[in-house]
Amino acid sequence: MRSVGGIGAVTAVGHLLDPATAGAQSFRALSDRSATDNLASRLGASIQKHKVPGASAAVFRAGQWEVAAAGVTNVTTGVNVTAETVMHIGSITKVLNATLVMQLVDEGRVELTASLKRYLPDFQVADRTATERITVEMLLNHTCGIDGEYFPDAGPDAERIEDVIPRIARQGQVHAPGAEVSYCNAGAVLAGYLAQRLLRKSWYTLVEERIFKPLELRHSVVQPAHALLHRATVGHFLSKDGTNTRTSFAFLNPSFAPAGATAMLAAKDLATFALAHVNDGVGSAHAGPAESM
Repeated sequence: MRSVGGIGAVTAVGHLLDPATAGAQSFRALSDRSATDNLASRLGASIQKHKVPGASAAVFRAGQWEVAAAGVTNVTTGVNVTAETVMHIGSITKVLNATLVMQLVDEGRVELTASLKRYLPDFQVADRTATERITVEMLLNHTCGIDGEYFPDAGPDAERIEDVIPRIARQGQVHAPGAEVSYCNAGAVLAGYLAQRLLRKSWYTLVEERIFKPLELRHSVVQPAHALLHRATVGHFLSKDGTNTRTSFAFLNPSFAPAGATAMLAAKDLATFALAHVNDGVGSAHAGPAESM
């Protein structure tokens, strides 16, 4: 994976999850105790101020980790957030997805400027001209132009990644391929499906084998069922008047997993993944080598 520039610190803050009577908890990870305590104190104060049920944060600075957690994972159960709690990362998943595709580019399996139809001969959208012009790169940089933001729930028996491809085929364009930038979840799904088809493994397995395992991300999941093996958060809604918080659904439609529907990571794992992109594919001395990145 190509390097993308330097960063002084990486921070990951968890879900809109609140106010929790549970106090901020800190986890010492190769860090100075006073620095970690300060991070935990600031995080605890922040979730109270902004009415967030719970959050976690991870900072890598000067060769050391600072990790803290505050609040609860679920206002219904009252379970405390810890440094190992996995939280939905939403569309940050698109970076996981792009990393997976860029691995295929580095391996010579995919050319970014090639038409998607070279690799997926059955790919199509409603506009035939657009079908021929959409490239792999356009899926990753949100310039494919597919009108692919809303798809109704098709039910649990039709929510695999491959199930949404025929639905994408019926979508039109908001602009010609490459003409503009328009955020596109469907493009991310197509990119994940491309990796799945080329390597003949599920997208979930590919992320686990090619990203999580090399970086030793032990508190990270992409398969919804695996969240039960961890302390996990759920989403929350704050009432319009700001007086109370209630839980929402746990996951979005899994057919949109490559776009951000299912991935859950602990803050330190997410920061380790980010660090790998500015460190030639290696998360840190404690994250293990990531040859496949």
